[in-house]
Amino acid sequence: MQGRVRFFTPKKWGLIDYSLNDEVRTIFFHISEIQLAEDGFQYEPVTGCLVEFLIGYTPDQTERSHSDVDSDSKAGGRKPREVKESSAAERHMQGEPGFVEAGRRSAAVQDRRRETQKVFADRRKKSSANR
Repeated sequence: MQGRVRFFTPKKWGLIDYSLNDEVRTIFFHISEIQLAEDGFQYEPVTGCLVEFLIGYTPDQTERSHSDVDSDSKAGGRKPREVKESSAAERHMQGEPGFVEAGRRSAAVQDRRRETQKVFADRRKKSSANR
């Protein structure tokens, strides 16, 4: 199919307008879905240019590495975040298994409910005694 690029953003996505059965439609695309040209380069489309595309084509994400995209385009020109060692991260990574944590939280919730029920029961007793 053929269509015209309506726009292409610096964040590497855009829209293509195309005609199907005399009806104008729009389709979203991302730079990762653009196939290499015959010379081996991946060209970025320009607003208004005529393009050929396949509906439903998405490259296998396991074949594409994140290093294929330059870091300036990913971070929008900002410096990428750095991950630093910290005791908080280590503590987070060494958490309890999910079912143990869920049991602990459930017990805490039940305790809070009992405390709340006791407070309201005491208030009801006091309020009914004052009548």
